[in-house]
Amino acid sequence: MNEWIEKYKSELKKYWLIPVMIFAGILLMMRPSADQNQKVDYNAEQQDYIRRMEAQIQEMLLGIEGAGECKVSVSLASGGRKEYVREAGSVLVITDKNGNETPVLAREGLPEIAGITIASAGAGSVSIRNRIIEAVSTLTDVGTNKICVVMVS
Repeated sequence: MNEWIEKYKSELKKYWLIPVMIFAGILLMMRPSADQNQKVDYNAEQQDYIRRMEAQIQEMLLGIEGAGECKVSVSLASGGRKEYVREAGSVLVITDKNGNETPVLAREGLPEIAGITIASAGAGSVSIRNRIIEAVSTLTDVGTNKICVVMVS
């Protein structure tokens, strides 16, 4: 055993950094991410949009045979996009009688949906789960990869 250690001692001195880097990588992977425990705060407009979408999806799910009682949760990736009227490179504003300036809104886009989670009593059946996913995807124009359907007992 001592012969082996002596033989490779010079080789080990050359590559001492490799185990240190592996250990540092393991420590970094074990560190909790700051994003895991962050709660997203939505403004009043976004909360209203979420409530309307959840209610619309839940109402639609009542019509799917076998879906049973469903709970819906919608999360947003971004707020809506607002485009303002521009004239000569600057935003056009309207001034009221009190002197307050308000930009003229040309177009307002809907917020982007990050994902939809549905807890359904009938999600134990693969065919019902697939019908729920397809129906929600069609209704909301959200990709099926962003829709999660779980079973509720």
